Amino acid sequence: MSDYRHRPYESSLTTADRPVDLLVALLRALIPLKTGRYADRLVEGHTAIAERTMRTMRLSQKLLAMPNETVADIINDVFMRAGPADVDRAQFILSCVDIFSLGEIPPMRLLALYHLSVSRGYTTTAHIFMAPSPKKMSYGEYDFVEGREMDYLTLGEKRSLARTHTKEKLDRLLYDTNPMVVRNILENPSLTGPDVLKMAARRPNHERVLVTIYQNDRWISSYDIKTALVRNPYCPVPIALGLLLFLKRQDLAEIAVDSTLHEVIMTVSRSLLSRRTLG
Repeated sequence: MSDYRHRPYESSLTTADRPVDLLVALLRALIPLKTGRYADRLVEGHTAIAERTMRTMRLSQKLLAMPNETVADIINDVFMRAGPADVDRAQFILSCVDIFSLGEIPPMRLLALYHLSVSRGYTTTAHIFMAPSPKKMSYGEYDFVEGREMDYLTLGEKRSLARTHTKEKLDRLLYDTNPMVVRNILENPSLTGPDVLKMAARRPNHERVLVTIYQNDRWISSYDIKTALVRNPYCPVPIALGLLLFLKRQDLAEIAVDSTLHEVIMTVSRSLLSRRTLG
């Protein structure tokens, strides 16, 4: 006769059926919903601020005060739920690019956010924290022959000339690579859309020139300028990723097969096309 005291307890419930496990599964299922609602409130508050610098500063204060897990979840949620013409979420992602890609966040935190995003499967938004270099061909000094006749000028003279209303002189400065000169050129009221488009589409190019164009509120509002930056292999990957959310299907389709661009940009373009088709 066996001793019941030594007989192991046999539960009729499987591990998944036990109340505690059911509760854990339910809580895990609720996490994305909670993240989505919180992300929506952040996007709504972000949109309510019209001025770009203030918008980014307020968002930075909120995100940098959060645990890394929450930051990674929110940014991925906003990016993945951004639909066609979803300007509010697209602007939110651009502010995240300004904060984490162009800001002065400690490298160790960026590294932690990157690895955390990758571990959670956020392979797209992980590149906002740490991105590969743009896919660009090497270039030499003779690739930048345009505008070389202005090299004899001092930085101060170039900045002063960048404010000129003489189109011929302004045209000669369009190839300058100094961010301060480029900034002055972009603020010149005599500058036209085709001028900026020429600066944004130029290949080879310097990343700092493209970043300066991206940071200019007047010109980055142009759809053509956004597209030109994304299509330029010299554009920093995080900026191109953020701008992809603004693009139309036709442009995304062309970028998705453009082998001159980084594989990350092509892959995300294909993903956005697929999401819009399913949507």
